[in-house]
Amino acid sequence: MQEIITSISEFLGIVLADNSFVYLEIWSIVHFFSGAILMYPIWKYFDAKRDIRRGFIFLFFLLALWEAFEFILYGEGIIRPEGGIDVVWDLIIGMLGGVVYWIFVERAGSGIKRGSARSDRGFVRKN
Repeated sequence: MQEIITSISEFLGIVLADNSFVYLEIWSIVHFFSGAILMYPIWKYFDAKRDIRRGFIFLFFLLALWEAFEFILYGEGIIRPEGGIDVVWDLIIGMLGGVVYWIFVERAGSGIKRGSARSDRGFVRKN
């Protein structure tokens, strides 16, 4: 089983972009969709409370918790270790997935036109 996980991890570790600022690999696609998928229950909970800012903070916390879990997997030798810039980009890409989900649901999926009272909910001051 560990050999299968290791081979999948090696495939997902194929580097797409690597320079002094950006580090992207196929794992980045997984992190993007993880952020979007995690945003679904977060959106349901925090949108009901009309406090989506805390929802994004909670998403960041969950993504950081996942990075800590990956660190444990490195210690077990299951997946290869990451550098610091890779961890940062994993968090950025995961948050981007959550933002894309939020934009899709709030702006496009809800059918609410810009300028309506409900469309200003979330990142705009509360009345």
